[in-house]
Amino acid sequence: MNSRFLILSLCSIFLFSCNKKESSLDEEQFCYNWKQNSTSDILLSINEVALVDSLFINNNLSKANLQFFDLSVSSQTNTTYIKCHQYVNGLKVFSGDLVYLFDSNGKFEEVFGDAITGINLSNKPAMNPNDLVKTFHDSINADPQMQGYKSQMLAECVNLEFGYFDQNAGDGSASPAYIKAWWLTYDDYSAEMIVNDQSGKTYRYFNGIRTSTK
Repeated sequence: MNSRFLILSLCSIFLFSCNKKESSLDEEQFCYNWKQNSTSDILLSINEVALVDSLFINNNLSKANLQFFDLSVSSQTNTTYIKCHQYVNGLKVFSGDLVYLFDSNGKFEEVFGDAITGINLSNKPAMNPNDLVKTFHDSINADPQMQGYKSQMLAECVNLEFGYFDQNAGDGSASPAYIKAWWLTYDDYSAEMIVNDQSGKTYRYFNGIRTSTK
């Protein structure tokens, strides 16, 4: 009796496992590109990197946790503007870009933006990337302004980036309220979405046509 019960139990477990696997395979799979960026990724030219290094060293400025992505020099004042992303716990802060200003002599003048010293959140994602893309697609499908674009757009791969986002960004009177978030974009379209990694809720959706909404 015991051996028969054991065999039946094993068969039941096997059948359940197969059904569970089949159901997961039946779930629609979406195309995505998970961009796992870091401060070591170089986004400037060799000459621009050399200029950034020179300006920061000469002015005793730290480059720790910064990723430089844009450099421009004013044709009128010869002021140099250097833009950078901030990283905390190894993740990009989507709402935390800084802009450093240097005068025509290479002297540091000021920085626009607030330096972030720490965020008390983990750096591990909770959401499944495939579910994220489905959420994005659902919003695009439900958007009446996207009817003429959605077929081409939904055929494209979605870029995913995991990081932190300050829900109070832009409100100078409020303290930062960071969440773990996903930023979803396309290479060839302006539509984008920010999703709260903890709750799975859409924090912001922008179709590239109208004003973004919370």
